[in-house]
Amino acid sequence: DDVSDVHWRSQSRILRDQWGDAGCDFVARWETLPADLAAIGSRLGLPLAPLPHLNSSHDGHHGGSAAGYDFRQYYDDETRDRIADRYAADCAAFGYRYEA
Repeated sequence: DDVSDVHWRSQSRILRDQWGDAGCDFVARWETLPADLAAIGSRLGLPLAPLPHLNSSHDGHHGGSAAGYDFRQYYDDETRDRIADRYAADCAAFGYRYEA
C-alpha cells in the first residue's frame, strides 16, 4: 500500500494514522450513505439536507444503480483472486465478503 498510487490504496490503510491507529470513529458506507450522513449530522447537531441523486445509470452497467448491478461479471477467476487478495484488509476491516 505504501508504494501504491493513492487512488488504489486500501481504504483501511488510508483511514489509519502513522502509528496504525484508527484515524476516525465512524466510517460512512456507500451502501447506506443517506442514513450514515443523517447520523453524522445528528452527532454534530447539524441538519443535513439529503443528497440529490445525480448522474444515475439505471441500466445496471455503470454502477449508478446497485439494483441488478453485478461487478463480478467483468472479472475472470484470476482477476477476482488478485483483487480479493489486494483488498483483503479492506474486506476484513469493513466486514465485506468477496464472493465468486
